[in-house]
Formats: sequence, C-alpha cells, structure tokens
Amino acid sequence: MAEKTFDLKDKKRNFTEQLDYTTLNKREKQIVEEVVKIYNSREGVPNNLVAEEVKTKFEIKDIPFMKIEDTLFHTLLGDERLGTNIQGWRTDKDEKGNDIRIPHLIFSGDLDVLEDIMKRLVTKIKNMK
Repeated sequence: MAEKTFDLKDKKRNFTEQLDYTTLNKREKQIVEEVVKIYNSREGVPNNLVAEEVKTKFEIKDIPFMKIEDTLFHTLLGDERLGTNIQGWRTDKDEKGNDIRIPHLIFSGDLDVLEDIMKRLVTKIKNMK
C-alpha cells in the first residue's frame, strides 16, 4: 500500500495555515477593524451573541475539527513527551459527507527522546498482535 502524502501547496488539498497577523494587507485590516467596531458597538451584549452576529454578517460557518483524541496517533503516542502543535488544517469531508477540518500536526523532540519513543512504539505494536 502506498503511503499517503500531501503537497501543502496543492490548492486542491484546501490546506489552511495558521494566521500570521503580521502579513495582513490593507483590506484584511479593514475587515478586522469592522469586526472590532461591531464588538465595541455592542457593549453589554454577551460575547457569544455578538460572535453569532459577526458570523452571520460575514457568512462564516462553524466547521468541526477532527478530534486528535479519537485517532490511532493519539492512542499510540498521546502519553509520550512529544511536542505536538497544530500548524493549520485542511478541509475535507467526513464519512457522512459533512465538512471537517483535519489538523496538520508537527511534532518535535530531542533525537534521543524520539529514539526512546520509537522503541516504546515498536514494543506497543508488537504487544498488540
């Protein structure tokens, strides 16, 4: 079976990077200013209601993230000292055809720590048989 890999620059994969606030263009800053203006004009209104108003105005829909805790990755490596961060996500369809965001994870660790993790992982896998 071929390994499944993704080119993060492939537009068809629909990968979304974490936002870099230092690179916003003038139009994007205007949009942020509009959102701030909406929040400031709704003093005393609960944040969740203002957030719903903003989502409606900008036609934003909530798309759930795939739960890391429900994956084999987490089952096998969740208890390890592995620095894991979400760098972004791609939007795909779940088994029911609904949109879902698949996190793009990076992980890091000192090589000796990673070596120990791999040894424990091999042992876990062998013990699963």
